[in-house]
Amino acid sequence: MKEPFLLSSLGEGETGRVAGLFAAGSLRRRLLDIGLTEGTPVRCLLHSPFGDPAAYEIRGAVFA
Repeated sequence: MKEPFLLSSLGEGETGRVAGLFAAGSLRRRLLDIGLTEGTPVRCLLHSPFGDPAAYEIRGAVFA
């Protein structure tokens, strides 16, 4: 696991743990709503050929 990390720095198959959120307002609220809170493990499932979008597993759900 990498700590601390930027979500975008995870490679396919790598797992990290959320150290903190650097977002405010409605974006921060949405991230918290999907379970992206401090200490949550996040696994990168895949990146598109150009790196964006990417798919991540957070608390058993997949987000892209």
